[in-house]
Amino acid sequence: QQQQQQQQQQQQQQQQQQKQQQQPHAVPLARSSLELPDSVGAGPLLLSSLVVTGRSGDLTTSTRSLPSQASTPTTSSSDADRGEPASSTVPPLPATALKQSPLPSPPSEPTSSTTPTLPATAVKKSPPATLPAQCRNTAGKGSRHERAMHACGLQCSERPLQSAVVIYLATGKGHVAELRDKVLPALWKRFLQQWPYPIVVFVPSRSMREYDPDSYRKSPDAAEVRQTLATKAGLPPGYDLTVAEFDMQFPESINWQPGWKSPCLKKTTTCYTGYLHMNQFFTKVMYEQPSLAPFSYYMRLDTDTRFTSRVSHDPFCIMQEAGYKFMYQDRFSEGYPFSEGFMDWFEHYAKTHGIAPKDPKMWLQANMIMKGYVGLGSLDFFRSRPVRALAKALNEDGRIYLKRWSDQTYYVQLFALLEPAKSVAA
Repeated sequence: QQQQQQQQQQQQQQQQQQKQQQQPHAVPLARSSLELPDSVGAGPLLLSSLVVTGRSGDLTTSTRSLPSQASTPTTSSSDADRGEPASSTVPPLPATALKQSPLPSPPSEPTSSTTPTLPATAVKKSPPATLPAQCRNTAGKGSRHERAMHACGLQCSERPLQSAVVIYLATGKGHVAELRDKVLPALWKRFLQQWPYPIVVFVPSRSMREYDPDSYRKSPDAAEVRQTLATKAGLPPGYDLTVAEFDMQFPESINWQPGWKSPCLKKTTTCYTGYLHMNQFFTKVMYEQPSLAPFSYYMRLDTDTRFTSRVSHDPFCIMQEAGYKFMYQDRFSEGYPFSEGFMDWFEHYAKTHGIAPKDPKMWLQANMIMKGYVGLGSLDFFRSRPVRALAKALNEDGRIYLKRWSDQTYYVQLFALLEPAKSVAA
């Protein structure tokens, strides 16, 4: 009996040692001088460690407590539920053969002693047969959001990555410099080192630079950007980084010709054409890009937005577990939004297409915006037929260029029209 007991104890010790060896270790990160206080970062807001560096200096984002969420998980709505128009004129998405490939293994010999290497967690793993109890959505208590947070923290690193991507729009060489020197190094150290999601950086194509030289004559070349960011932005060798080109056209309704300037420049200097192109990109063009076809979720970040402390939960996992279609950092009523005629357009569109708003509280809130420097969304939602039809009609109207209608106001009304409040969260 003593020999049997000794053998059992030895077997238990061996099993514990094997588990410890298999458990991936999170790499501790240096705390930045711009990091938010611990009392701020401890709240439910996933992206409270962001800082925006603009012309006026560093602006640390504020945090808010999360409204209580319904405990019932959301399910995908059908096109009919979202109010699909009876006759569709939406063009098909471009065909693509792109496949999402796993991250390559790190090289055996780093190029230098300071070159980062991909951690063990960067290698795509098959889902475990049974997730640990602390990583199951049903294990947590509280709201739907709290249960998702419980299932997606650092303690659940065995959970596979979602089909998701981090996105930047870089139309100027200054944007690339910010990505190279500050943004991507911080992104790697404080987010990707634990959850190594692919990165896609969009730049204007050569034909786009020729089509609108006033806006994009000095825009960076895709090959140059790819070389710079792959070798000088603090990412490990072989990291999954794509630099993709985009094209777009002015809407016919504005009668554009070379040298055109928006009439809204009389009201604000932010009505320069490159900024207006950006609003078309983030309301319509981005979701049509073949480089995003393999993915289900995205996180869009401005090139002057960077993480200042470690991200403690996988935000894409949160979206999947909680059933969210969109997550934002800040939503508030702006004193002077650029929305002249915008609510009338949305109200008319809803009536002519027979769509009843799904979130009456947010519907036609003229001053309500979601700040645009960061946002997470479901690509399946934005690629759905009803959303594409609406985005096409909105951009053909022309007032994105004439009145500076923006993506920040668009997201609020789009989701208020097509999705219930529980599909959106902070």
